[in-house]
Amino acid sequence: MTSVKCAGKWLHLGISVDAITGLALTVDELGAEDAQTLKAWMEPIATSVGAEILVTDDADALKTVADELGLEQQVCKSHVKRNTQDLIDELCQKVVQDEDGSLKACGADPRQAEADLLRLGELIVSRKPEGG
Repeated sequence: MTSVKCAGKWLHLGISVDAITGLALTVDELGAEDAQTLKAWMEPIATSVGAEILVTDDADALKTVADELGLEQQVCKSHVKRNTQDLIDELCQKVVQDEDGSLKACGADPRQAEADLLRLGELIVSRKPEGG
């Protein structure tokens, strides 16, 4: 699901894609982004393709739909990377200054905490599913 601005108004689109082939299965205009609307749109698609997993951007409404349809829910890798990088950027600023004194309280070096966060970012980007 995504939203685009069209003629000054937001248009909600439901786009379903086969995760194996990358083939777009449907592109539909949706009236809203709530769980009830998304479920009504998604249920016949999931049933017709025998879906077992719903890959999403981690939106709460889509988590609800996955639960109600009995599907496993997985967050899209690009969203995981982006969200993790945003968190790392935010935390790096805080650990360098040890804003709340928690690093000092536990005897941690702010420079090491920053290095650990940056390494986490590298690992997230370079991770290969087939790797250990």
